[in-house]
Amino acid sequence: MMRCKQLGAREFVPLGLGDDQHEHGFFTGLTKWMKLLAAAMGDDKVTKNDSSSITREVDRQTALELPEYKVQVSASSMDNELYTAVYVNGPRPTIKYDPPHGSKLVGNTPLHAEVIRNERMTHTQWPQNVRDITLTFAAYSREESEPEGQTPNRGIFKVWPPYVAGDVATVHPRNPAPLVSSMLAMVHQMDEYSEVSTGGLPRDVFVTIKRDPRALRGGELNRKSRLQDVSCTLHDLFTIYLDIAGRPRRTFFRLLSQHATEEEQRNKLKELGSAEGFSLYHEYVVRERRNHVEVLAEFPSARPPLSRLLEMIPPLQPRHYSIASSSALDACRLDLCVAVEETVTPYRRRRSGLCSTYLANLRVGDEVVLWLREGSFKNPGPQTPLVMVGPGTGVAPMRAIIQERQASSCAVSGQERHTLLFFGCRKQLMDHLYGEEWGALSSKDGKRGLGADEHFVSNGSISVTTAFSQDGPPNKGKTYVTHKMRLHEEAVFTALSQHNGHFYVAGSARRMPADVRKQLVALVSRQGECPIDEAERFVKALERTGRYKVEAWSS
Repeated sequence: MMRCKQLGAREFVPLGLGDDQHEHGFFTGLTKWMKLLAAAMGDDKVTKNDSSSITREVDRQTALELPEYKVQVSASSMDNELYTAVYVNGPRPTIKYDPPHGSKLVGNTPLHAEVIRNERMTHTQWPQNVRDITLTFAAYSREESEPEGQTPNRGIFKVWPPYVAGDVATVHPRNPAPLVSSMLAMVHQMDEYSEVSTGGLPRDVFVTIKRDPRALRGGELNRKSRLQDVSCTLHDLFTIYLDIAGRPRRTFFRLLSQHATEEEQRNKLKELGSAEGFSLYHEYVVRERRNHVEVLAEFPSARPPLSRLLEMIPPLQPRHYSIASSSALDACRLDLCVAVEETVTPYRRRRSGLCSTYLANLRVGDEVVLWLREGSFKNPGPQTPLVMVGPGTGVAPMRAIIQERQASSCAVSGQERHTLLFFGCRKQLMDHLYGEEWGALSSKDGKRGLGADEHFVSNGSISVTTAFSQDGPPNKGKTYVTHKMRLHEEAVFTALSQHNGHFYVAGSARRMPADVRKQLVALVSRQGECPIDEAERFVKALERTGRYKVEAWSS
């Protein structure tokens, strides 16, 4: 865009940006921008009737024309060669998974890891459940025919070790069984021409689903978010492939209204999918976090056939978790630090995160499908100082980096630079994640406490200080990681300004990253005895050169 302006181009409408993490979704920005675009193009119809203008193209595409998907049903699953290839031949079903971008596995083949530990880290009386989960993929380390102790076969991996500190495990979740059963009960037809089964479709029916290139494309589900060709049972289709537990978009309601046989329900669905019904959509879907299954249950006259549902419900997407361990300790296992997302809606409906709940309920011996991919953080090497801020589960990649730096310091003893971690939680006895590990740093010739910081521990090269926000005296207020940064600002400034150190931040995307950055600018100004604008330029230089990195996420 900048280059176009340099060449003399002029904007006839400002750039439109949509925030998908906004509580109203990206439609807030889209609706406003469409009005500006219509006015700039001189479309009187568009400016006078905004709702019809925005949905006009979508309505054309949602007309009941040729289905995008063809559903072929096997008359007898057990006699079907494809069914045998998927479910019978081999140790596990050969289910296809669409790989995420940037996988570190050959051919983007998913790993089938085994759970060997799944324990709660927070106190049982603490409301938040944070899990310490250990997975192993040792079964991939050798051929089945190879005896124990021989050289492992690592052909599935592009590199070895398969991951390094800072990398990410991308987990493919599964929808809960009760939700899948409810969904199966509400699908009465395979397509418009098949027999209607009012009691729902059998879970074990084997289907082959293929996209029809002749069908209309478009609408909200673009090509990257559409289901690809698959062959599986209906049970696996709704368990593994379709995001039935996800929040319906407005397009879903417009499409569903085409299938409602009762006028009142049809009109309500149209309203929920329209621009005028935006407030109703926000109250009904966003605030109450309703999913596709619940919406279908509340509109019983709208029962699209399976071929149409495939156009309406997007595929189930994998979730990303920073790996909390280093392959320097064991290249065939990894740890995950998972906080189970649990919320209560304004109408007191309890909601749980799909993937975090799925992981929390896994038992030892269960299988998890995942990919390995590169993360934002990298261990800069033992001779480069590193400052890290990781409150809550943001400590996961920091723990991995600390383990890797500890392992490398053993190999180059005496050459390692300082590693400083600022960790934050609420109460020391309730949610002090990996607290025993941090305490062990001072067990041998280490240090516990430093000046005014009584929660500081160090073994000389690695130091950890923790801010317990709810443990202090009420009259002194809460203590956060930013307060700890001020206590150790001289060490932070020296690491960054004199030794080309790196600064990493991970955790909630709400206020923490912005507060940490603001505190860093302030401490640079104080320690460097320079104006705020000069300190800001210093921090921007860190960002530009890759020495200041942030990994943040929203629930």
